[in-house]
Amino acid sequence: LQEVLQNSPSGLALVSGPGLIFQLATPTYRSMLPHPFMDIIGQSYESVWPSDEGFGAEKLLQQMRGVGKSLHFDRIEQRFPDGLLHSFSLRLCSIYWREEPARLIMMQETTQADRARMLAMEIARETHRQAEELDAIIMAMAEAVAIFSSNNTITRATPAAASLFGFDPL
Repeated sequence: LQEVLQNSPSGLALVSGPGLIFQLATPTYRSMLPHPFMDIIGQSYESVWPSDEGFGAEKLLQQMRGVGKSLHFDRIEQRFPDGLLHSFSLRLCSIYWREEPARLIMMQETTQADRARMLAMEIARETHRQAEELDAIIMAMAEAVAIFSSNNTITRATPAAASLFGFDPL
C-alpha cells in the first residue's frame, strides 16, 4: 500500500484526530504545498495550510470535521507566498485509520489546465467575434461574392450573390 501511495499521480494525504494531524503524505501532495519542503507528518492541517497566510482553512476544516461526509471541490484557488495563484481539485473522504476517524485528502493541481481552459474560451470568444465581424462585412458588400469551403460548398455569400444565384446568403 505504501508503494502504491508513494507512486500515485494524485496528491494523497491522511489527517486524523481532532486537530487533523497529518499521518501520511505522498511526494506529489507535498509538492503542491505552499512550503513544499516542510516536514508535515505530525503537523496540523492549520499549520501546513495557515489561515494567517491567506489559505482560509477555517471553512474547509469545519467541513472536514463533519462526521461521515465526503466532500469534493472542483476548484479551490490559493495565492501562495510567491504571489502566484494556484488552483486545485480536492476530494476528502472519511475513513478509519488506526481505529479512529480520519480524512483521506486527494488533491490535484489544476492551475495549468484551468489556464488552458480559460485561454481556449478566450480564443473561442475572439474567433466568434471575428466571424460575426466578417459576416457583417460580407452582408454589407454590394458586389456578388461567394466564399467556398475546401470541398466546394458555399460557406458565405453576399446578398447580391444570393440573389443572383438563388440561395441563402449565410
